[in-house]
Amino acid sequence: MGRGELPIASQEARFERQACDAVNCGIMKWILGLDLGPRSRGALQFARWIAEATHGSDDFVAVHVLDVDHLWGVLKYHHLSEIIEVANAAAHRELERAWPGGSLPVIEVRQALTVEDGLAEARARHRAEGLVIGRAASTEGHHLVRLGRVARRVLRQLASPVVIAPPDLVAADIGGGAVTALSALTDDSTEACRFAAAFAERAARPLALAHVANDPRLDAAAHIPRSTLDRMAADFAAAGRAELPHWLEVNDLRPMVAIVLQGDLVSSALAFADVQRAPFVVVGAHAPTGLDRVFAPRVGRELAAVSRVPVAIVPPVGSAEIRHARP
Repeated sequence: MGRGELPIASQEARFERQACDAVNCGIMKWILGLDLGPRSRGALQFARWIAEATHGSDDFVAVHVLDVDHLWGVLKYHHLSEIIEVANAAAHRELERAWPGGSLPVIEVRQALTVEDGLAEARARHRAEGLVIGRAASTEGHHLVRLGRVARRVLRQLASPVVIAPPDLVAADIGGGAVTALSALTDDSTEACRFAAAFAERAARPLALAHVANDPRLDAAAHIPRSTLDRMAADFAAAGRAELPHWLEVNDLRPMVAIVLQGDLVSSALAFADVQRAPFVVVGAHAPTGLDRVFAPRVGRELAAVSRVPVAIVPPVGSAEIRHARP
């Protein structure tokens, strides 16, 4: 057992979980955002993995949005019906490439002022609880733009869980281990961890949860003695280890692994996900008020911008009516 790790459940629990069907674990409907180019191919791969991992209980509608900027450029040369027909055919080709031999999601080509508006309208129309989209930057190399305009704007108006996948994600890269969630041990993390637990139930996967304690040594003023910073860091870690079991009990969460880490938040979280062989990482979003160090949208954006695995960012209760399929 690693330092800071709680004996929440034995390793054998990984193999004792049984696949649940749609009747026992419910379903979740997702919108899959398609840009009909390389950027959404990782999202396509991950959406297919979700459908397979949940044994078809999670349902998708694939949406491509024709925004005003795009339409203004091409309507001068083509009729709207022709543009929609071409986009629909391209969407079918992308799905058939990523979903060979499977039952393809419903495809919808819609018009909107902006792409993010179109995705939000599709979510409302189909009563979908989640959204899967791609980011701009691949996992390799240096990129000035990492998330991309649409992903950034979607996160600014976060109203439901959003999964952001790297564009070069392939099926072989999706981990076979625990669904991994991060908790700040505040109410802002509750919905995210419940979302992760619900998905783990539907996919018959274990749940791993980490709290990254504050480490004042990372950005302390130079005049503060190192010995003082070490004591402060030890106190933060001890407080996290003391509070984590209570927070889990209050929120009725039973992860296979629950651990307190300390260090740089993003790198610690991604290293933990790597150890867990996580298929994706789930983080919460900051509520509009509060001064605690929590997993704010900023942190979610940082994780999603650099992670090799998809990152789900989940708003707190009250941001939207989010229903989770729990047994």
